[in-house]
Amino acid sequence: MIAEAQSRFSGLEKGFQVGRRKKFAFPAVAAVAFATVLKDVGRCLCVPLVLPMSPRVRRTCCYCLTGEIPWPSEEYSSFEQACQEAVLRNRRLCLQAGSLAQLGDQSFQLRRNRDRLHICGGDGAEGGSSVIEGSGHSVFNLAGRHCSLFLEGVTLRHTASSAAGDGSDIGAAIFAMSKSRTELCNVSVTSLSGLGLWLVQSAELTAQRSSLLGCGRSGLAMFGHSVAKLELCELATCAVHGACARGDTQLTMRDCRVRDCGRRGVYAYQRSKLLMRGCRVTGTRDAERAGVELAAARPGDGVSGCVEGCVVSQNAGAGIRLRGAVSHQLSDNSCSGNGGKDLLVERGSDNDAWPQAVTSLA
Repeated sequence: MIAEAQSRFSGLEKGFQVGRRKKFAFPAVAAVAFATVLKDVGRCLCVPLVLPMSPRVRRTCCYCLTGEIPWPSEEYSSFEQACQEAVLRNRRLCLQAGSLAQLGDQSFQLRRNRDRLHICGGDGAEGGSSVIEGSGHSVFNLAGRHCSLFLEGVTLRHTASSAAGDGSDIGAAIFAMSKSRTELCNVSVTSLSGLGLWLVQSAELTAQRSSLLGCGRSGLAMFGHSVAKLELCELATCAVHGACARGDTQLTMRDCRVRDCGRRGVYAYQRSKLLMRGCRVTGTRDAERAGVELAAARPGDGVSGCVEGCVVSQNAGAGIRLRGAVSHQLSDNSCSGNGGKDLLVERGSDNDAWPQAVTSLA
């Protein structure tokens, strides 16, 4: 099969030479035809690109050789179709720098067990960042067991408007369910009316050098048994919380910045576990709430939290607030300039429990 593909590629090269004399646009034809060859062969070949192609066509052929799918592409009528092809063939979908990929008013769903979608953006230096935009309930919905979404180097915009006016009828830029896994690297996420990232059930999130900006509700909302790990991320100007963890969730934040959110910067309650190291939380705008709050005020609640080496300052309310059955470790933090107390410790309103300092957290 490889010999057959090389033979057909050689034929394309000869055809290009003829086409150039006749002033035909043969490079694009060659690229598409060679892509067809590779699909027939079913594997990627390391064939030198000897044709005198334009840079655009050369990039197209390189995508074919490496098994990547380019966007925009004349081969696909819509970005949704390109995503479907990437999932079907387990190929990385590569967006051209400065391109706008639109999914319309329907969420793109990963439904099947172990569905995988990997999207990367082009080099922003060549023409701006690559943008993915959708106005559905969510832009991406991960519903399949063990399915995964990996985004790198893109801006994700969720532009759905809320008919209810409070965002309660809107999902998120990414709505992750089941035992799905989401990975973000150098990604900017916004949601006009909804959540930036919404994790339920046993969904997992890993985010590095990414941002959740200007969300109509919270930047990150976690429920069920979901797990999230954020490193070197920014959560800013979200209408409700920067990050909210409820239920039996686990939230880890390292070297993150949370600023200018409407209510709380980071909120962990019920039975969640929170680890914050080297983070900075500033500029919350609600005087009745704290920059960082851990709450276990009801019977059966039990929150554990470790906040180390963090700066919590210039918030409208308290700096750090602990309520109810909270097991906590606080060390080497800088809390100053907050509208309320820098550290506020309160008894649980329904369970009469007081927060307890511990030497280690399980």
